[in-house]
Amino acid sequence: MPRLFTRILFVQAVTSLRVIAAVVFASIALWPNHGNTALAIYVIAISTDALDGFLARRLGVASELGGAYDGFADKAVTVVSVLHVLARGAPVVPCCILLFRDLLVLSIRAIHIVPLPLLPPSRVVGALSGVTVRSLTVYLLVTRTEPGILLIHVWTWVAALITVLLLVSDAWRGRAALREALKTMRGSRWRE
Repeated sequence: MPRLFTRILFVQAVTSLRVIAAVVFASIALWPNHGNTALAIYVIAISTDALDGFLARRLGVASELGGAYDGFADKAVTVVSVLHVLARGAPVVPCCILLFRDLLVLSIRAIHIVPLPLLPPSRVVGALSGVTVRSLTVYLLVTRTEPGILLIHVWTWVAALITVLLLVSDAWRGRAALREALKTMRGSRWRE
């Protein structure tokens, strides 16, 4: 039993590292002369995103609680990424769209109907939504000079458009799960 607990603790420590790195990144990202440090911390934060899920599956300790904590950690990185992009000159509306989608998805994923989640998680959809904003954040950290405002605006609006399309996809997948849950509920009522 202690070995199982140690494996769970190890995976959760990797996820916790992402949350801590997101907070530290938010604290120092805009300080002058801290660009390399901020970039290193941000790379640690986004690297642990794939690592903790892989480790949980590999070590046999994947769980709903771990998945929920992973989702929280992902949203923490997304929020600080969007705030950083916003502070560097991105338009407010697409940044709000990016934040709204992630917070909405995090909330809806907590809802379960019968045994099915209303919105089942998808690694592909999650990766697509995170890549756009995280790649812009890395770009802004790597380029020490102020990039053209047009580039930031276009990149942010493209990220928001992708996010809206993913939100529609999430809603469609959730609709199917809701329909299946209702069929299951109706079927069990008829059998009783």
